[in-house]
Amino acid sequence: MVSFVGVTAGRRVFTRLPIARLALGLFILTPITWLAQRARADQSSARPSNASELAALEQKAESGDAPAQLELAKTYMRGSGVTQDSVTAAKWFRQAAEQGNAEAQDALGVMYGGGDGVERDKGEALKWYRKAARQGYAEAMYHLGTASYNGDAVEISDTKAYAWFALAKQAGNRKAIAALERLDSELKPAVILQGQVEIGKLYDEGVFLPKNHTEAVRWWLPAARSGDLDAEIQMAQKFLNGEGIGQDYQQAKLWCSKAVKQNVSAKQYEPRAAYCLGVISDRGLGVPQDLGTARQWYERSAVSGHPVAAKRLAQMCLNAEGGKRDPMKAGLIYAQLAIRNDKEALANLLELKKTMDQQEWASLQKALETRHIETDKIPQVFPQEPAN
Repeated sequence: MVSFVGVTAGRRVFTRLPIARLALGLFILTPITWLAQRARADQSSARPSNASELAALEQKAESGDAPAQLELAKTYMRGSGVTQDSVTAAKWFRQAAEQGNAEAQDALGVMYGGGDGVERDKGEALKWYRKAARQGYAEAMYHLGTASYNGDAVEISDTKAYAWFALAKQAGNRKAIAALERLDSELKPAVILQGQVEIGKLYDEGVFLPKNHTEAVRWWLPAARSGDLDAEIQMAQKFLNGEGIGQDYQQAKLWCSKAVKQNVSAKQYEPRAAYCLGVISDRGLGVPQDLGTARQWYERSAVSGHPVAAKRLAQMCLNAEGGKRDPMKAGLIYAQLAIRNDKEALANLLELKKTMDQQEWASLQKALETRHIETDKIPQVFPQEPAN
C-alpha cells in the first residue's frame, strides 16, 4: 500500500474573524435545554405512570437492561413521577452508556458539559460524545461540532466544527442546519473545503468514525475537484491503492500532477505529490518504469522535507539506481534524518560507515560540517572526543 504521509502542508488560509464564538447563543448547550428537546422527542417512550411501573422499571435497570437504565435516567432527569434528581439520572445514564447505548453516552456527555448531576468536566463530556458519534448518533456529532467551534476541551477548529456539523446534518440533526448556515457565512470557501477533507480523514482513519474508504472518497473527490491540495493528495493515494474507488494509476498520476504544481510558483514542489510521482515512475505504475525520473521526483520531495522520499533517494544513490552511485549524498541524507531521531536512518548510516574507507568518511564529516549538521546529536555514529 502506498502512503504519502510524511509531512503535512503547513498552510493556514483563514484568519479568524473578530466575532464572539457564542454570539446569539447559537451553540450554547445545557442539560436543561437537552432535557427540553428530548422531552418533546420522547412522547412515544414508555414512561412509568405509577409506583408499580416505576418499581418494575427499576428492577429491569438493576438487572442490567440498558434501555431500562436509559428510561430510568430520563425519568429522574424529568422528575416524572419521582423527585427530579440529576445525580441519580447521571448514575443510570452512566450504566447504560457503559453498555454502549449511544443516547445515554451523549446524554452523559451533556451532563458533564453542564456540570449537572456530576462535576463539570468538558474533557469527560468529549469522551462520551465521541463514543456516541462513532455509532452514528447525530446529536453527539452536533455536540462535537460545538466543542470544536467553542474550544471546549479541544483547540478551536473551524474545519473540525464544519465537519461534525455536516455529519450531524447528514445523520438527521436539525440544529446542525443552522450551524452550517452560520459557518457558511463566516468562513472562506477554502476553509469549508478543508472541512469536507476533514470528514474524509475521519472515515479514512477509523478512530472517531468507523473506517469507510468509500465514504472518505465521497467527501474528498468534490473537494479535490475544487482545488483543495490535501484532497488532491488523498485522491491520488486512493486511486493508487484502489481503496474506496477502483484502482486507476492514470487518475493517480493526474491528481499527483495537479497537486505538485500548487507550490511551483514558490519554487518548491509539494513534497507528498512529488513523492507520489516518484513512486509511480519507480514502480512503473501505469507507465514504463523510469528510475531516472523517479530519482528526480524523490529528490524534489526530499528537499521539501519528505523523509520517506529521502530514504528511497539515499537507497537509489547507494545502488546506482536511476543515476550514478553517490554514497556521499546517501550519507548526508541519513545523517540529516538521524539527528531527527529516525532510527532506520541511523541504522543505515552505521552500515554505510562500515563500507567507507577513512578518506571517504572524513569527506562526509567535512560535508556535514559545511552544512552545519549537528553530528553531536548522533554520538552512536560520531563519538565525541573526551574533554581534556
